[in-house]
Amino acid sequence: MSESIGNANPLVSAALNALEQGGDVAGAVPPAGAAEKFQALMDQPQLSPPGAHAGGDETLFTQMVSTHDAAAQAAMDHMTEFSQQAGNMDIKQVIAQSAQAAMEMYQVQFDFQAKMSVVSSSKSSAETLMKNQ
Repeated sequence: MSESIGNANPLVSAALNALEQGGDVAGAVPPAGAAEKFQALMDQPQLSPPGAHAGGDETLFTQMVSTHDAAAQAAMDHMTEFSQQAGNMDIKQVIAQSAQAAMEMYQVQFDFQAKMSVVSSSKSSAETLMKNQ
């Protein structure tokens, strides 16, 4: 294991060799430009992990939640509007509007269940992977 790590960086290799011999690498010379690179990293105002989005970018998760929330809110708004106007409709219109409202609610629920099944299977896969490690 230490050989594969040591091959990645000469400084790591020197440190591992020194540790195996019971010493340290106080006398080791860092590669040229290492101090400047370290100082440049320390001078950055905000440290963020690779791939992190700065600013107002939404993640996939927040997009899914906001999309579901908007669909659920639209269905609830339609139900409220239907409830307010039901007294002025004839029976055919009431049946048609109630069927449409029910279909919207079914679609929102189906979409939510599909997303939850993906989350659940991803969680199960991660748990299995962690158990096998």
